[in-house]
Amino acid sequence: MIGLVVLMGLPASGKTTLCRALDRWQHSPSNKDGAVLVLHVELDRVLPSPVHLLPTDSDNASWRAQRRMLLNRVGALLASLSNGATTTTELRTPFDALKLDVALIGRLAAARQVLVLVDDNMYYSSMRHEVHHLSRKCTQQRDRPI
Repeated sequence: MIGLVVLMGLPASGKTTLCRALDRWQHSPSNKDGAVLVLHVELDRVLPSPVHLLPTDSDNASWRAQRRMLLNRVGALLASLSNGATTTTELRTPFDALKLDVALIGRLAAARQVLVLVDDNMYYSSMRHEVHHLSRKCTQQRDRPI
């Protein structure tokens, strides 16, 4: 089973802290036999913050395009996982693009559940719309929801 969990909220509200706690939990004895694998996609770490940009800056359009590309990479990762990809060859590109720990690929075969956590503030409704669209797209490609 693959789960897509999108965390959104105000800055410093605890989104990343919760994701990091889940990441630590997956390595603990209470996650018997590595049954659950947590992949934390922290958009703030992958994509520089646009705080310095004004709506008229040409860099703003570039930042939006980069963010859209990263969400497409999340979609590619979900599609690969849905299709049963478990090898480094199949998953190296999306893992590298999203700055995920490549060592986790080796744990995919044993995991019964994979949780992909997307961590971002999703300040604008357009940002939330993009992720909702991604989730719907992934759900349509499968017989059951992600």
